[in-house]
Amino acid sequence: MISIAIPYKGKGLEQALNKFVDVEMIDNRIRDFLITISAQDKERIRTERESGRYSTNEGIEKKLQAIRDKNPLGYMLKVERDAYRHAQPARILFKELEAKINGTDVRLLGKSHYEMSTALRNHEVPMAFVGWDALYEDHIEHLIRADIREWSALNLCLRQGATDVRILGAAFNDYTGHFLMVDESVARCIASVGPTNNPSPIPELYDARGNPIRIENGDLGPIYVDHKYQKIYEAILKDRASKLKGTNDVEDTVTTKKGAGIYVVQSGSTAKRKSMHLIGFPLLVSNTVIAVNIEEFINNPALISIGKHLNPKRESSTECLADAAVWYANLVETMGRNYKFNSYYFNPLMTPNGVKWNTKRGADPGLEFNTESRMSDRPASVEPALLLK
Repeated sequence: MISIAIPYKGKGLEQALNKFVDVEMIDNRIRDFLITISAQDKERIRTERESGRYSTNEGIEKKLQAIRDKNPLGYMLKVERDAYRHAQPARILFKELEAKINGTDVRLLGKSHYEMSTALRNHEVPMAFVGWDALYEDHIEHLIRADIREWSALNLCLRQGATDVRILGAAFNDYTGHFLMVDESVARCIASVGPTNNPSPIPELYDARGNPIRIENGDLGPIYVDHKYQKIYEAILKDRASKLKGTNDVEDTVTTKKGAGIYVVQSGSTAKRKSMHLIGFPLLVSNTVIAVNIEEFINNPALISIGKHLNPKRESSTECLADAAVWYANLVETMGRNYKFNSYYFNPLMTPNGVKWNTKRGADPGLEFNTESRMSDRPASVEPALLLK
């Protein structure tokens, strides 16, 4: 039996389940049950966070037992502390299920993105659906160069023999961006945004009198960042690494300290609802990828067959590039005035030819992509996707 790790909650779980329905591995009944329970638990956490009173593990265990008494699919769930959330609330999470894919017995295991790298390296699972930013953070010390912006570079930049973890391709189009973020009070001081000084993605900021607001000089204090991604940000923002300060809750800290932070944004709706403002281009764009333990993958024809069946997309594919463009256009549209960028240099809602992007996936995004894959001459130990051809 082959084990595949997938996200144990949230949008990542939902998209993974949809993927396995599409390849006829699980049926709609299982998918709908797990998505419903996950959504209900997320709403419970939101309500408890607003009240400041979280349910105990014992209380959630009783709730899970009631679910199991009512529905035999309840065995697929578990209760666990969410170690990556403020106050570490108890959560009802996806645990596991067994099924078949392309004739092979498979066990799906629910894990957090931050556990999957270790599980792959230690041969606990040979395949995982994991956020590439989490892989990047976990492998940054094994890279030939630490500052990379695309997951296709991770395979190429890993030091030989440092790790067996490799990326097959994109699992789905669940893009997120790591953005510089400020709260409403700070945003009111920013009258204009200058050009980005590449390769640093933090632009120059100016007040109403044209005076520069230099974050790196401490005008807004330190830049608060999530501990989980601090090594990535230090690599990308080399000249500002000393100004980065780790915290467990970037949004809350930025609001309390009236400073700046770097935060992960998906649709932008939550950030806008909390009166947060995004500044400039994302430091990093991430999405869920299919990663493998290359030693396990190369030596197991059943795993290769599953990889082909899941049909991961290359980062340079027309579909991935179009999906990323549509995600970004939708984000900019959602944020509206809460997104500050230099429109003289670039308008994210317009193509280089001045044609507005169509923000509906499946329609012509307004751009013609002809980018070729860059993996053709690399060995399978570096680019395992070559084995899917």
